[in-house]
Amino acid sequence: MGGGFGSKFGPDIQGTVAAHLAKIAGAPVKLMLDREAEIIAAGNRPSAFATVKIAGTKDGKITAYEIDVHGTPGVGGAGSTVGPLPYVYPFESRRKNTVIRLNTGSQRAMRAPGHPQSCYLTECAIDDVAALLGLDPLQVRLKNLPQNDSAAINNSPLSYNALKHTIYSKEIEIAAELAKWKEKWHPPGKGNGNGPLKHGIGMGIHTWGGAAQGQPNDCTVFIASDGSVKAQSSTQDLGTAQRTVTALVVAEILGLEPKEIITEIGENQFGRSSGSGGSTTCPSQAPAALRAATTAKEELFKAIAPKLDSKPEDLDIEPGKIVNKATNKSWSWKEACARLGMTQIKATGTWTAAEANANPGVSNQGVGGVQIAEVVVDTETGLVRCTQVVAVQDVGLVVNKQGCESQMAGGIIMGVNYALFEERIMDRVTGRQCNPDMEFYKLGGIEDMPKIIVHMHDMSERGVIGIGEPATISTHAAIGNAIFNAIGVRVPYTPFTPDRVLAALAAKGGKS
Repeated sequence: MGGGFGSKFGPDIQGTVAAHLAKIAGAPVKLMLDREAEIIAAGNRPSAFATVKIAGTKDGKITAYEIDVHGTPGVGGAGSTVGPLPYVYPFESRRKNTVIRLNTGSQRAMRAPGHPQSCYLTECAIDDVAALLGLDPLQVRLKNLPQNDSAAINNSPLSYNALKHTIYSKEIEIAAELAKWKEKWHPPGKGNGNGPLKHGIGMGIHTWGGAAQGQPNDCTVFIASDGSVKAQSSTQDLGTAQRTVTALVVAEILGLEPKEIITEIGENQFGRSSGSGGSTTCPSQAPAALRAATTAKEELFKAIAPKLDSKPEDLDIEPGKIVNKATNKSWSWKEACARLGMTQIKATGTWTAAEANANPGVSNQGVGGVQIAEVVVDTETGLVRCTQVVAVQDVGLVVNKQGCESQMAGGIIMGVNYALFEERIMDRVTGRQCNPDMEFYKLGGIEDMPKIIVHMHDMSERGVIGIGEPATISTHAAIGNAIFNAIGVRVPYTPFTPDRVLAALAAKGGKS
């Protein structure tokens, strides 16, 4: 359940400046930037602006997608500010990309970099063409989903590429049922009476990688004679719940409860570890913990078997105890571990991307997700309230269900903020941000958040895949489509603030 969170640049600058100050002062120095300085120095999530042309047959088959996209990577930035286009769907396409140089902070990796922009620029166009054809956009999506790749099925039958159609079609079915799509969807602008409050429902789909990192990841498990178990790794936990994941994996292998596992993380001496960018923490570290715990169990059996009048191969673990399968004799976990005496079991497990490629049932990459959002739009004030988001997400093997659901909810909250509140207001002359504070840079509060329904689409045969970033990708596209469904006109800019909603209604003639 790794995640790519925030800027990777700001802390580097702070560390460099602090190091120079420490050298001068001859003592450790801690440097903290205020919010305005952080925004100037640390970089920002990049923007995207595009003109999209899309064509399809009367039955909803998309035949062409053309996009002219502009982006602002800021000072020192280069290349595109968006991800793959068209997004997810295998449309015949043509793309023009223009980089606009501005005197602003450089683009940095915000959660799921490039993907929310690409998702929005594809998913909203699909709803627009569905409306022109008089079709249900859910059905248009089903008609245009990528097919399962037969070559990939032969080479890697558990891969995302091999299973794209299977994953998305099932997730759309589940999401539609949870959201009651058939009962709630209506042609854009046609679903309500004559009152000012208009209900809308919209959807979007997304993908992400979430593979194990290339560099090795280590985990070491210790078993002591008092029955205590400790797991060490140098990984970090910046909201990924990696402590819990490690404890869950080790506890399951050793027949214990997660609370009985001591986890120690974040120290160099605990071994090698990759970063958390790209939702890579869980697929990199969970298999390492699995290997370490499995080896520790085997070493434990070898050490205590002679003292239990048993053969190592006859010993097995059941919840809270060790059993001899040949004699049906059993010992409590602590009773068995006491046979270690002064010996301590120590076992290290390592996992790399190469091993993940060779063992796709343990650690894998590539996930798909579907989200359906509902909104209520006040056509007199332009105010939009997101009332519900249904999220269905493939994550391969779900290790920590509660943690996965929490990651999903957190990503959706970020997406709601993208859609309705967050906006950098820039000075056109200096390139400085005019609202670099928590007063005028708006964030949604608890009462602004929708009801969130999460369904983890467990595909355990696919192994562990990262979940930190996918959840935030399609939320604002789904909200944008829901607004379009509510009022029958596209609000072309995010966030969907009241003035922009009213401007879109005015351009249409003031009617929804």
